[in-house]
Amino acid sequence: MACVALSDLHAGWGEQSVCVHLSRLWHYRGGLENGPVKVVHMVLLDAQGNHGYATVPMDILAAHINMLHEGVVYEFSRFAVLPRPIILNPVDAPLMIRFTQFTVIKNCFHLNNEFPEWTFHLTPINELPPTNDTPQNYIDVIGVIMAISPARAIRVPHTLRQVFKRRVLLSDHNGNELGITLWGERAIRFNGESVHFMGQTEPAVVIFVGATVFVNEGSKELSGGCACKWYVNHDIPDINLFRSRLPPSFPAIERLPAPSSIILQAQHADVLPTALLTHLMNINLYHKEAGTFRCNVIITRVSHLKKWWATFCTSCHYMSMPAATSLTQPDVYTCGRHGCSSTSATIGYTLFVLAKDRSGEAEFELFGSKGQQIVGRSAGQVIRNNMCHDPAIRNVHVAASMLRKTPPGLLGLLGMKCTFHVRVV
Repeated sequence: MACVALSDLHAGWGEQSVCVHLSRLWHYRGGLENGPVKVVHMVLLDAQGNHGYATVPMDILAAHINMLHEGVVYEFSRFAVLPRPIILNPVDAPLMIRFTQFTVIKNCFHLNNEFPEWTFHLTPINELPPTNDTPQNYIDVIGVIMAISPARAIRVPHTLRQVFKRRVLLSDHNGNELGITLWGERAIRFNGESVHFMGQTEPAVVIFVGATVFVNEGSKELSGGCACKWYVNHDIPDINLFRSRLPPSFPAIERLPAPSSIILQAQHADVLPTALLTHLMNINLYHKEAGTFRCNVIITRVSHLKKWWATFCTSCHYMSMPAATSLTQPDVYTCGRHGCSSTSATIGYTLFVLAKDRSGEAEFELFGSKGQQIVGRSAGQVIRNNMCHDPAIRNVHVAASMLRKTPPGLLGLLGMKCTFHVRVV
């Protein structure tokens, strides 16, 4: 089948083929640095310079993920063509490609030098769009690097999780400055030492692509997560033109102080912004302006693959387990927190549900009192209502462990309309 231009694709599941250069590729892991890949995202370019966007969904990742690499020309066929997502588009094409289990991938290495390499839509530093809980597009900018901070591992509040963070300060020809914060793997991959060394003898002009806007201490800045890439002093016409307009003398790149060791929490507004699930699943989980969002959803499924209850220490609220003496002392527990000597525990919810809105579906954990608020009964009551009156059952932990199916009382959540307040810290 003859290949068509990306601009000539038509929506549907009909058999179509394209020959494209894979310009950018990134793995979305749901905000967890070492979590499983959930979606592969790609920016494509055909021989005519048309750009496109493609994804490989999680259910077919195993068949395709190891075959796709940046900088290679491929022929793709037997894919679905759908309207582009309503938020966070890397290009402005009206349609996108979604791989299916039938998609065929053919390497065309001999064409690698015959296709354009880069695509972006540059936004002037002083014309960034307002912050939006449902941004339509990623932001691409160009500037000369003025300062760089070292990458530093910082702790996410209320967790033991750490994430790397690095700040880069840019400037345009008119002296307008813009900070961009790189997170996680992107903070590490940005070779700050090499760029700083380069910037002592020549200006380091950079194009950042795939960033989002946030507000830091009243000023607009950019945040670079898994979708963010950069091109420093590449032989790209936009970079060459920018360099040609710089004054003969330039300041050497300075060093910014390292980021603080703890990410600050957002200040919550009285009126919470409403966010779609698609946005919440793609939001940068670390920058401090993420804040608290309200999402309106319908519960579609109660997970039966994950345990919906747990026992928690009454002293420090860590998870507890029955003590080794539980056969003779059924109400004695051992706290999972090192150094806590409490032997009492209470049972609570760790209930996982799937919920959807018009943009997509996501999994929520109804934890502790939030689960009780939704279900209308405590976890202990649900267990007692479903347990057998057997004298061999010595405590509620044992009773809960004997429940092989999700209790009918929890299935009553299906179809329930809920408004969740999701806090991103």
